[in-house]
Amino acid sequence: MNSYKPQERSDQIDLRVIFNIIWKRKIIIAAATAVIGLFSVLYSLSLPNIYESKVVLAPSTASESTNINISGTAGALARVAGIDLGGGSDKGPNINLAVEKITSRQFVKDFINKNNFQPELLASKNWDSAQNIIVYSKKGYDSKNDSLTYSPRDIDVYKGYMDRIGVFFDKRTKFTHISFKHYSPYFAKELLDNLVLTINNDIRDIDVKVAKESIKFLEDQIAKTNVSDLKLIFSKLIEKNIKTVLLAEVNPEFVFTVVDPAYVPDLKSAPSRGLMCILITIFGFLFVLTFLVIFDYIQLRKKS
Repeated sequence: MNSYKPQERSDQIDLRVIFNIIWKRKIIIAAATAVIGLFSVLYSLSLPNIYESKVVLAPSTASESTNINISGTAGALARVAGIDLGGGSDKGPNINLAVEKITSRQFVKDFINKNNFQPELLASKNWDSAQNIIVYSKKGYDSKNDSLTYSPRDIDVYKGYMDRIGVFFDKRTKFTHISFKHYSPYFAKELLDNLVLTINNDIRDIDVKVAKESIKFLEDQIAKTNVSDLKLIFSKLIEKNIKTVLLAEVNPEFVFTVVDPAYVPDLKSAPSRGLMCILITIFGFLFVLTFLVIFDYIQLRKKS
């Protein structure tokens, strides 16, 4: 029983010493915490606002009417041969392709270069809300030509894009949610509008090209075969591809239909200045407190 008392008393003394150190250093701790808090406020105020625009897209119904029905021997022959006559799922691969293209390196490179968005991605640093103009870094930006003074690497363009884009595909509703963050809320909306338009055009061009090539191939097959059932199948497939071409020409929303269009956000999405100041101040207080306690405690132990 008695062997534990010295250790208990030692612990009590050490704890009392720590509290004495804190009380002795309270003014320094309070002053340092106040300085850190002031620094956190100034730092958070120096950060530019970031705005996030969003768009909600639904699968387009442009190709739903391209399905064809063949009954009897010809239909059975087509199923045995594995020929796709359409079953309402032909838009699935298009949606998957479109979603993947949004973040694919080649598409991003072509999209950014075509629209000359490199300055906004790589050289912008703020937005002047009074004049509604993007503030660019003086280094690397040519204001006269609205272009960069250097040729950016593809990886830098891709990273600048990917750091700001957000893509989410809801498997339950089949809706695609796309967001884009930028200093300028107007540019965020502009990029999303151009993105949706470009994706629809690209997928439409791919489908039209494939459909026209299929029509030519099927016409050649009709000329080569004497089997009436095969001629019927090929004719129906040609009809389906012709419908695809016609629908693509008249419907600009070939893959995505805009449910909720991109908008100019009024409120910033970042930074969260209040939370930032609180966290920096708390961590600063804990750091100062820990440092002073350890430093003074070591000095006292050395003296003793």
